[in-house]
Amino acid sequence: MMWFIEFKVPGRIVSLPLDEACGEFWAGANPEHAVCLPFKGVSRTHFSLKREGGQWTIRDAGSTNGTYINGKRISEKIIQADDVISAGAIELTLREGEALSMERVKLPSPRGEEAHLKETDVMPFLPLKKDEEFFYFPNLIFPKDMVLGRSAAMLDVYQKLNAIVQSDAAVLLTGETGVGKEMFAHTIHLSGKRSQGSFIALNCAAVPEQMAEAELFGVGKRVATEVDERKGKMVEANEGTLFLDEVEAIPQALQSKLLRALEEKKVYPLGITKAVKTDFRLVAATNAAPETLLKKEVLRQDLFHRIATLELFIPPLRERRDDIEPLTKAFLEKLCGQENKAIAGIGKEALRLLSEYGYPGNIRELLNILRAMVVLAHPGEILNENHLPQKVVAGGSDLRIGGIGDQGMRAEGHRYHATLEKVSEQLIVRALNKNGGNIRKAAEFLGLSEYGLSKAMKRLGIKAKK
Repeated sequence: MMWFIEFKVPGRIVSLPLDEACGEFWAGANPEHAVCLPFKGVSRTHFSLKREGGQWTIRDAGSTNGTYINGKRISEKIIQADDVISAGAIELTLREGEALSMERVKLPSPRGEEAHLKETDVMPFLPLKKDEEFFYFPNLIFPKDMVLGRSAAMLDVYQKLNAIVQSDAAVLLTGETGVGKEMFAHTIHLSGKRSQGSFIALNCAAVPEQMAEAELFGVGKRVATEVDERKGKMVEANEGTLFLDEVEAIPQALQSKLLRALEEKKVYPLGITKAVKTDFRLVAATNAAPETLLKKEVLRQDLFHRIATLELFIPPLRERRDDIEPLTKAFLEKLCGQENKAIAGIGKEALRLLSEYGYPGNIRELLNILRAMVVLAHPGEILNENHLPQKVVAGGSDLRIGGIGDQGMRAEGHRYHATLEKVSEQLIVRALNKNGGNIRKAAEFLGLSEYGLSKAMKRLGIKAKK
């Protein structure tokens, strides 16, 4: 059993866990308090709660507007489960329960310094816990803010990276938008021979066509009135690494000039005839299948073969679902630091829904979803399905319940009655969990009578948690 403080905010109920082992809990408008209450009439430090001799004691901390228990002002009082605490404009209830404490994944408290990571900070290998199998890639150095997957698909990617980083050959990274291709390009740079040079990145799709040549090759002196001399990305990357994202967006007319510059290792800035030497490792990336680009003649074939000496495919997040939970926990820890907000954990049901969502935007979309959850959550709260966007809730269960979604159908088929029993069991368990083990509410949620649900639970051997 575990204790919680609950209070209502528009649209939902906030539940903040109270770990008895932590001693005294302070409550007030101060964001550093365990029970943060940024509401009208609440003092910066309003009251404290302490577990003593198996009982909870509440003490007013000299608040301006006072602390009330069940409508009566107190200075110190022993309180019980379901007692109502009033502080300013907010009413809180002390609760005792089991479901939330058993159905969450704890998160560490945010560390402020994580919000200000330097791009130059690196970690030399996968940071695995002591109880996990050790995978070591001696050639790899990852950017400090890169969150690593542990799935078989990603370990295969790291193994290939480990093999190619010591080469100077050009690399083409392929994969859907949002899978983190720039992070992998940065890993290649940090791990390679040119790590002491600059890492220069250019999103080719973001550059207007008329500006592409100047961005890549630079501009010479006095080319035109009010046009300053500047280096192009290919010169800035000298002795380092040049990353060209969405390389297929480079205008066709410029692709032959780029190919020549790569072959000769020299560029001609706009407006001058004297070549500027440059030597860098090229890492390019595309969201499209290379064969499609070649077939549609979006990318010149000779340029493709020059930039794709080595190809590395980064799988989409939906093909490595084993990574979603560890990525979620790592991202949440990072986001809590950035938002300077402590979150007590994330519920197992929310994790399940996150793990079943399709992520068309891949890692970037997962990060944005989690950022929104942290921003919307109350400090100290456990994230649950109510914090998730509707697209995740709607897309996470209906088609995959019982493991029989479009991708879950087994080639040998399913036994109808056995599968139906499994689906029924999962529906009932989820309904009970969602309604705190209350059979009446779960029955209403499922559109059943209380008797009908009880009968089904007995047949399936399901017991409601009290």
